[in-house]
Amino acid sequence: MSKLKVCVVCGGKSAEHEVSLLSANSVLQNLDPERYDIHTVGISRSGQWYIYEQQAILHADDPKQVCLNPEGIPITVDLRPESSFLVAVKGDAKKRNAVRPDILFPVLHGPFGEDGTIQGLFEMANMAYVGTGVAGSAMAMDKVVTKQLLAINDLPTADFLYCVAGKNDQQAYNWDLLTSKLGSDLFVKPANLGSSVGISHVQRQDDLKSAIDLAFSYDNKILIEKAVRGREFVCGLIGNLKPEVTRPGEIITTHDFFDYNAKYIEDKALEFVVPAALAEAIQTEIQDVFARAYEALNLTGLARIDGFLEAETNRILINEANTMPGFTATSLFAKTWQAQGVSYSQLLDRIIKLGFEQHQRAQRLRC
Repeated sequence: MSKLKVCVVCGGKSAEHEVSLLSANSVLQNLDPERYDIHTVGISRSGQWYIYEQQAILHADDPKQVCLNPEGIPITVDLRPESSFLVAVKGDAKKRNAVRPDILFPVLHGPFGEDGTIQGLFEMANMAYVGTGVAGSAMAMDKVVTKQLLAINDLPTADFLYCVAGKNDQQAYNWDLLTSKLGSDLFVKPANLGSSVGISHVQRQDDLKSAIDLAFSYDNKILIEKAVRGREFVCGLIGNLKPEVTRPGEIITTHDFFDYNAKYIEDKALEFVVPAALAEAIQTEIQDVFARAYEALNLTGLARIDGFLEAETNRILINEANTMPGFTATSLFAKTWQAQGVSYSQLLDRIIKLGFEQHQRAQRLRC
């Protein structure tokens, strides 16, 4: 039986470039070479695409130094149905590196990778790919739209306001307005970004301006939400029409909140307990609420959904959905599945299969 051609796409133009490389390195190490013909494409910060015949990612054991190998061969993307899709653009490598994969695996986090843009490119080329489609990716990437859709579907989240640069951005700097609606314990976030980049915890008026300025430096739309006091949980979900949900895992961090350093830099800043110590009824309720959120946001393939059990009310509040969560072998998404008895390699096999199934379903609907 011939091997499936899988192309892992990593890097990208977002502020989560390094996180993508860390995730992709783990994926590449755990794809079964007996089962897959593996190709790697790296996208630079400037948006240039490269294909690699050798090692694509350098310093993969160091989040501060990880980078794309400069030895990559520049390529273009050919959208014609009869094309090879990825075509090298220099020298004799053109034929050797003309590739039309069976499926694309975009291990990309944040804008230009997790927000529906690259998924639209794959759709135009009629390519199978891993993960959520255009609409679901775009909706889940935008934290404001996520909250609005959850509210429409009677799924609870923390109270929030949002501001758009050039429209109502001055409201964001109005401490009295914010505290009258949300209280004085706040989180300020860019609407379209992940890995806790650009997020600030604000409890004093003096800290508000710098937090707002930071969030606006990453996005022209920002979210300001009431801080939730309670326990924080995540579940891994995979599936297309109906998701399978892991038991919740609990995030316990020594930081003020689960920020970028706690996630990727400081080894001892995070304790992740999976399965979490929860009454059976609460565990089941979390799984049910997260599954409903997955369906409400039109997610397919895989996602990690994060939420809280509010201390004061015992309510389950959804925080966000990550359509391409951190994907190292030690990332929370992988750990939740490992606790279910699903190894990292088995998890990759399952979500690749789901990508094919979703593509085939879309093909039938278009006929």
